[in-house]
Parts: sequence; C-alpha cells; structure tokens
Amino acid sequence: MKTQQLKILFGDRKLFGAIFCVIIGFVFLGFFLTKDKVDSKSDLVEINGTLQNFSFTEHNGYKSHTYSYFIYLREYNSKFQIIADFIDYFNKDYFERALKPGDRIRIAISHRDYNEINIQEKINLFGISDNRNTYLDYNDTIQQYNSKLLIYGGLIFILVGLIIFYYNREN
Repeated sequence: MKTQQLKILFGDRKLFGAIFCVIIGFVFLGFFLTKDKVDSKSDLVEINGTLQNFSFTEHNGYKSHTYSYFIYLREYNSKFQIIADFIDYFNKDYFERALKPGDRIRIAISHRDYNEINIQEKINLFGISDNRNTYLDYNDTIQQYNSKLLIYGGLIFILVGLIIFYYNREN
C-alpha cells in the first residue's frame, strides 16, 4: 500500500474501527474452527498417572482475574492445565483435601493433545478423577468447550464492522 492509502486507512477512525472489528471477528471464527474436535467422551483419551504436584493460583489484577491451575504427573513432562473456562466445574477444595502427591489419578485429554504429550508444554484437561471421586467432569467441560460463543462473537464483530463501514463509506 502507498503511504497516502495508509494515511486514509489509519487516519479515519471510523474506517479503522470497521476494519478492526472485522479482523477481530475473523480471529474469533479462526479460534473456533481450529480448536481440537471434542464432541463426546469418544474424542478424549483417558490416561492414568501418579500425582506429582499441583498448583492452583489466581491472579487478581486491576482489570482482570486470571487462573493458573496446573497438575503434574510423575510419568509425563507436560503440565496439565485446567483452562479458565472449566474452573467453575472443578472441585478445587475437594481435590486439595482428598489427594496428595503419590496418589493415582485418571485424566481425560483430547486425542490431539495425547499425540503431543511430552512435546507440548501444556496439555488441556477435560476430566480428572480417581477410583472414588470425580473432580472435573468431562460432560460439563465438553459442553462448555463446544459453546457457540466464539462463533456468535465473531459474527457480531464482523457485522458491526460492516455496518460501520457501510454508514461511513461516503467519506
């Protein structure tokens, strides 16, 4: 692009806002289309391992609240993460009371993550249980994982961007 075209593009806030919305919308759609396919329990792999350690930390910032929930198994180099979308379904207090390092647990991960185990640094967890209890139920996490929020969010951003562009195209 020529310098003049870039000045028009970035100099016009409405046009820039429209392009920004459309790009964000496509990013949302891209995330949805490229994530692992996990529609049912058959799309998961259950592995057994020995609990080596766990770390459940919450970071309260001025504008955000983030979670870093990790479980480490003795048999694997990867750390297993409970992603923020699944925190509401995880029984953290019960997990901390019931389990200690050295206990055997069963975790559920996607097929794609299973193929990357010990290669990928972080592996997303869909389920955690032992012989007696379930701490993170895969039925809840699969339902949350397949939420259409990313699609709707992406389409809304694209639509808003196109509306902004349409109403300001004369300029």
